[in-house]
Amino acid sequence: MRMNRPRTPPAALPDLTGPPLPASRWQWSAAEPEPSGRLLLPPVARRVLGSESASPQVVSGSVRGDTLVIRPEHAESPAMTLDARGRIYLPVWLRRHPGFLIGPTPPARIRPS
Repeated sequence: MRMNRPRTPPAALPDLTGPPLPASRWQWSAAEPEPSGRLLLPPVARRVLGSESASPQVVSGSVRGDTLVIRPEHAESPAMTLDARGRIYLPVWLRRHPGFLIGPTPPARIRPS
C-alpha cells in the first residue's frame, strides 16, 4: 500500500543545504606549531591565502578540536596574522596544541566532488 506524504521538491534542496561553496585548490593538510608559536602553512595554502605579498596579511581562523579553518576574508572568527613566509602567528592559547588539520572550509560544509 502506497502512503501519500508530502515530499520536498528537488528545487528546494539548495535552500536547505545552503549555497554551494566554490572549489578551492587547497583541500586539507596537517601541520605542527613551531616552538615560537608560528604555524607554517603548506605551499598551496600560502598561494590561496596570498602570502606572497611583502607585507603581513590578516586572515580569519577558527578552531574546533584538532581542526583549524583559515579563510582570507574577515568573518566572525578571530584574526590571525599571516607573514610573507606563509606562517600564521597563533594566539597564545593555541601554541601548546600538538598539531592541526588545516583547511579552508568547515568539515561539515565540504561537498563531495
